[in-house]
Order: sequence, then structure tokens, then C-alpha cells
Amino acid sequence: GDVLIHAWDVCQALNESLIFNKDVCQTVYDSIYPRRQEFADSGLFGKPLAVPDEASLQTKLLAMVGRKG
Repeated sequence: GDVLIHAWDVCQALNESLIFNKDVCQTVYDSIYPRRQEFADSGLFGKPLAVPDEASLQTKLLAMVGRKG
């Protein structure tokens, strides 16, 4: 998960887009979601952002770790 999120960070810094593989995105989301508060409190990632229910899974994952996707 860390590598996936930071790969997105690098692409953002280079003004490039990155579309996550759906299966990888789902796996990372499923592993972080139950511990989302722990991640938010740890300081490892940014504070979670609110997104609409209909947002894509990638957007939801990025928002969960404080990224605007």
C-alpha cells in the first residue's frame, strides 16, 4: 500500500497521472479500511478527506490517506 500511494505521489510531482490496477487498488483499500483511524492517527499519511459515496475506489483510497485524487 505504501508503495502504491507513494507511486501516486511521485506521478503527481511529475504532473503525470496514475490509474491504479483495480485488483491492487481493492486489495490495498481492503487492507487499510479496517485500520483507517490507526493510519490517520499515525502521521504516516495525511488526514482523511471526505469524498462522495459514488467516487471511484481509487479516489476513496487516496482520500482515506489524505490525498486529493
